[in-house]
Amino acid sequence: LLRELVLHKTMIVVGFVVVSFSVLGAGFYWPKNYEAKATLYADEQNIIKPLLQSQAAVTSVDRAQEAKDMIQTRRMIEMIARQSGLVKDDDPPQVVENMLRYLQVALVVEGLSPANPMGGGATYIRLSFSNPSQEVAFKVVSAAVDAFIKETTESKQRESRSAYQFINGQVATYKQQLADAEARLKDFNAQNQDGNEQTVNQSISALQGEIQQLKLDID
Repeated sequence: LLRELVLHKTMIVVGFVVVSFSVLGAGFYWPKNYEAKATLYADEQNIIKPLLQSQAAVTSVDRAQEAKDMIQTRRMIEMIARQSGLVKDDDPPQVVENMLRYLQVALVVEGLSPANPMGGGATYIRLSFSNPSQEVAFKVVSAAVDAFIKETTESKQRESRSAYQFINGQVATYKQQLADAEARLKDFNAQNQDGNEQTVNQSISALQGEIQQLKLDID
């Protein structure tokens, strides 16, 4: 092998240079692909849980999976596509549909966890999108983050309103029950005015007197 290298060293050097510059040229002209990423925190806190702690069972929800499902919905994907400029108002329906399908597949949503980067019991989600244009990749991920924050905020507001309405209904029910109980107590006191402590003691004394008299009669 060494002998052949020495005998054909010129051809080997030329071949090495040709291969090196070929790889360099292919890398230089090869289409570039940019990837943008963003990591989001999937809030696990349930608004109604602190209010009903030890009072009612609150269903546990996987917020990371919920966030993934939410972002992959058609409504969210269309919102992201329009906000990032991939879809315009004057685009034909078929073009819009194809772009939405592409974006639904290309926009990767992964569940992450600080203790388990591979996912599972995730509290964080990572959005990533690759595109030959760095501007498009950045705009799509930014639009996805904005859409997620907006939808999460509206969801929290709806959850807050539902919790308020539920608790307000419970308070009204308990208030009515308390008012009914007070009314029944007033009616009972009004119908049993002679049932105070003094009359009870007098009745006991009279009964004790009768018992003593009966004992004397028996004797």
